[in-house]
Formats: sequence, C-alpha cells, structure tokens
Amino acid sequence: MKKRPMLKSIGLCGALLASVWSVAAIAQPVPELVRPDGSYPTVPLEKDVVVLKVVQNEPMLLQEAESVEAGLKENVRRMGYWINKACTEGKKPDFILFNEFPLTGYSSGTRDEKLKFTIQVPGPETKAIGEFAKACDTYVIFGSYATDPDWPGHILRPEPCHWPRMVRSSIPIGKPRNASRYTDDGGEIPTTTIENVHDKFRAKYGIEEEFPVLQTEFGNIAVSTVQIDPFVFAAFAMRGVEIMLRTATGFL
Repeated sequence: MKKRPMLKSIGLCGALLASVWSVAAIAQPVPELVRPDGSYPTVPLEKDVVVLKVVQNEPMLLQEAESVEAGLKENVRRMGYWINKACTEGKKPDFILFNEFPLTGYSSGTRDEKLKFTIQVPGPETKAIGEFAKACDTYVIFGSYATDPDWPGHILRPEPCHWPRMVRSSIPIGKPRNASRYTDDGGEIPTTTIENVHDKFRAKYGIEEEFPVLQTEFGNIAVSTVQIDPFVFAAFAMRGVEIMLRTATGFL
C-alpha cells in the first residue's frame, strides 16, 4: 500500500480549519499546525510496504504481584519474549504494536491506590524495552500507566514508542480526549488527560504537542488509546498522520 498521496483531501479540509485558527490566534501567534496547501512534513520513505505485527499480551497485574518490582520484572520478561518471537518468526517487523498495559496490567481503585501501580517514562522498564527494540531493529509501541516528577499526583497515560536508532517517549500526558469515561459505579476514570490540565500542558509543551505526529522512515505515525471520539483521529489526520496506531485496555 502506497501511503503518501492518501491524505491530500483531508489536508485541504484541514487547511480551511487552519485559516479559522489563524484568525483566532492573531493576538497570540502559534506554530503552523496545518499547512494551507494540504501538505505536511515528511521524511523520505525507506519502502512503500511495511510489516506490522500485533501482540495481545497478558501481563501480570501489579495489584496481584508479590511486589510492584517483581511484577514489572516479570512483565518486562514477557514483553521481551513476544518481541523476540515476533522478530524471529515470519517476516521481520517494522512495527510491533502491543496492547495498552503490557507492563502494569489494568489496576482498579482510587487515584491514590492506582498511583502505586505505574512506571516512569523514561525509566528502567522502558530502557529495557528500548534494548529489545534495538536488538530487533524495529519500533515497539505500547501504552502504560505512568507517573512523572513534573506532574506529581497524576496518573498519566503515555504511549511510549521505542525504535533502534534512538528511544523517544511521548509527552507524558499522551491522551487528548473530548469525552469523559466512567467506571461501572459511576466514578470518572482517574487518569489525567490533556483536557484535565489543558492550560498547563499547552504552556509547558506547546499546542503542537496536543496531537503529536512522528516522522519516520516508514511514514508519519501517531499513537492513541482514545475511544468513542473520532474527531481526535480526524485531528491527527489533519496533522499529517499516515499510520495511526491504537492501543486500548485488553484490546487493540
């Protein structure tokens, strides 16, 4: 499948919105989010057809592990097993896409309770996954619960992306969302989204990081775990995404 020409019409629609945004932003200049001619930044493609392998991994739930440290160690081992299997069987993958919580599992409880069952990004677990990615020469993508010293008291939902030439992790709060999500008992899910801290997020990272698109040798990619909000994916399309990768709890 040849990817480059396919977003021209979406980009032109985005250009109309860009003109509206530019009027609204006269008083406060912002980076160019959508080009008026519908084009978008790219890097040269290494090839036209890519190989993506999907892993539906069953992690050890940190809430049920002997300790958080033991659970994370076991889950890193499990991810390493599946990465090695994907890289040694069949065609060599350009991308390996995991499910949403292969390192922590899904935890329940209040914010204070769930804060214990997180990782830091970057951290020892993501460093280990980065080494697996280098050994396989592939991108490894997954979701996780995480904490960050810059956002104390928040449970974050980044989408770490590791690849062989370097390791990049997404901006810590990696989940734009227009629709609130609730638990079965009516409480709101206590992870922090961009909308929860919108002004602080924009001041710290910039408006362009609300919908970040990564330019790679295999095309422009973005990762999200958003559900029931198609406008989020439309925004990514206008930003130039060519391959949209999605993780969600227990499913892909």
